[in-house]
Amino acid sequence: MRVLGLMSGTSADGVDAVLAQFNGNPRKPKWTLLNHVSVAYPQKLQTQIIEAGQGYKFSSEEWLDLAEAITEFNAQAAWECDPLAKSEIVGCHG
Repeated sequence: MRVLGLMSGTSADGVDAVLAQFNGNPRKPKWTLLNHVSVAYPQKLQTQIIEAGQGYKFSSEEWLDLAEAITEFNAQAAWECDPLAKSEIVGCHG
């Protein structure tokens, strides 16, 4: 099974993506790293993410724009890491 994992950590510097192949017994799977990429956020977006985490007051429109921007960077990282869209499961958090 091919699994794509996406994550942005507390540094809010960007999105990291990993594509791995898992085989064998689900209790003790063997895995192989197939690809990995990092997609950096621009400074303005990184600042907004940090401000959101610190309780900065955003308007509804600003929250929507922020969510859309983060989603776009996750999508970019996913496509760069798995350009043939072969993953069967995607995990995204951060």
